[in-house]
Amino acid sequence: MSPVLAPPARADHALGLPADVLSRVMPSIVRIRGRGPAGAAGVVWRGDAVVTNHHVVAGAGRALRVIAADGHAHAARVLDASRELDLALLEVPGAELRPGAIGASERLRVGALVFAVGHPWGQPWVVTAGIVSGLGTLSGPDRAARRPYIRSDVRLAPGNSGGALLDARGAVVGVNAMVLGGDLAVAIPSEVVRRWLGERA
Repeated sequence: MSPVLAPPARADHALGLPADVLSRVMPSIVRIRGRGPAGAAGVVWRGDAVVTNHHVVAGAGRALRVIAADGHAHAARVLDASRELDLALLEVPGAELRPGAIGASERLRVGALVFAVGHPWGQPWVVTAGIVSGLGTLSGPDRAARRPYIRSDVRLAPGNSGGALLDARGAVVGVNAMVLGGDLAVAIPSEVVRRWLGERA
């Protein structure tokens, strides 16, 4: 089982997330094991359901496992997925996971401080910081439709996909999806996730 990591010792400096906020946030970010050696991340949206990226679960079949912050592993299955939005909803039967606080992505502004939490290169619960550098739309997989995005300079790597983009208060304002142009991180706004989950209800 993966060790439970304490928040970084310097997380309570003026420009970082306070240590008590980090300790509250960490249990709502899980590891996902499926395809690929680095694994991926997911955001607990409710006690038995996790949101991640479509590309994380595509082709994974029944091999999906969700690993909670306490190190316990749970079998998971895909309830729904959208290739166009790059979103997937996983059910984790029997698990009692702690949901994250979901923020209002529509209130973000360019220059806002944000944090990414994920598992880059298999390193569990790593936090990186940056600022929002752009808000707009990107072409989807079929190039016909465009989807909203948050662009920032938080550092992402394989293993960050599906993890949380947090605002300065520790609320989830996006789901990290990819790196654009080599160094800019792209996240799916929380409002898009909310709308998608509402449409499927």
